[in-house]
Amino acid sequence: MSTQDNVPVTGFSANSKSLKSFQLQQKLRSLMLVAVIGVPLLGGIIAYQLYSRVIRPAEEQKASQELANANSAADAQNVSNTTTITDPAATTGNTSSPTTATPSPSATPKSSSTKPNTGSSATTAPAGMPAGVTVALNSIEQNGIRNNPYVAADTSSVPEGTVVKADRASWKAYSESMGTVTGTISIQGQVHTGSVTFELVSGSWKATGYSIDS
Repeated sequence: MSTQDNVPVTGFSANSKSLKSFQLQQKLRSLMLVAVIGVPLLGGIIAYQLYSRVIRPAEEQKASQELANANSAADAQNVSNTTTITDPAATTGNTSSPTTATPSPSATPKSSSTKPNTGSSATTAPAGMPAGVTVALNSIEQNGIRNNPYVAADTSSVPEGTVVKADRASWKAYSESMGTVTGTISIQGQVHTGSVTFELVSGSWKATGYSIDS
């Protein structure tokens, strides 16, 4: 027998031990990984189940009860604030009709005395004045000559507050569609005499010009 046959073979045994040790370490790592991930996940599942089955129904029931209590309190408050209006006559049995106070003689209004319209020439239109001229004159005297719809002339230079008073009896017709009327024009506190020319424009009488005497 040679010397090599007496040497023990140990290399295979060392490799087997290393392989088993490596496999054991891998298993331990896998178990640790499962424990690290699985335990919190399992705990979360258990906590969710506990919350959904026990805690959340209790909270919802509590919230519903609080809402019902609040509504009941509001209804009670509205009922307490409601006032009942009763007829005093019905409660006292008084069925007499109300009395009407008669004013004393001193409180009786006195009739105001008015003077009859004498038909002065300043307000009475002559027979020959067209009705459209009367309407235009009334508007000019009441609303002024500036920016008046019955004035076809440029009145932008006419001062504010200018007052026109026409003597309707002075109406003088030059044709069936043109005429003048004289009167007074008050400008900035000064009264002047003058005349206003009226023309029939598109079927309507309008003031187309005016003149002021010096």
